[in-house]
Order: sequence, then structure tokens, then C-alpha cells
Amino acid sequence: MIIYMNPMAREMLGIRADEVQDYRLSQYFTDANKKGELLDLVRTAQIVKNFEVEVHHPEKGGGFWIDMTTRTTDFDEEIVLFTTFKDITDQKKTALLLKEQ
Repeated sequence: MIIYMNPMAREMLGIRADEVQDYRLSQYFTDANKKGELLDLVRTAQIVKNFEVEVHHPEKGGGFWIDMTTRTTDFDEEIVLFTTFKDITDQKKTALLLKEQ
């Protein structure tokens, strides 16, 4: 369950503050297999950097690419994932264009 999402992340993903706990992080992944890949990486290392994944709103669609950094941390006596990300859609588009050329 998503515990907190800052306003910029909510805007990027197209959700309201009151919707945050209605979704799971994995529901945003365009490729469902990426969830397992991310969790496997987190299990072997407490921090995962430069994890690129395409995301979308579970109900509204509209995909874009993010570069995630995820780490495990303690929160309210539970182990949780703390995730930061940045939009890399333009970089992905440029790379694809260069590959095609």
C-alpha cells in the first residue's frame, strides 16, 4: 500500500491526495513483471538505484518512463520501501530516435 506520495509525484501520476491509498505501487507498472524484478533486487540489496520502468495510472492510462531509487527503511515499526523517482520519458524518446537513425 502507498502510505504517502508528495504533491509532485501525485501530479505526475495523475491522482488526488485522497486516492493515494487506493492503489499499490505495482499497479502503476506498465509491465507487471517489473514488480517482481524490483522486489528481487530489493531483497538482495537494501538500495536499488537506476531502476527504469514505464508507469501509467491504473485506470486512466497515459504512460511515461521513470528512473527509480528504492530502499528499505523502518517506518512506524515496520519495514517499508522508500522510493524516489524522476521522469525520464524525454531521454527514452531521444534514445529511441537515435537508435532508429
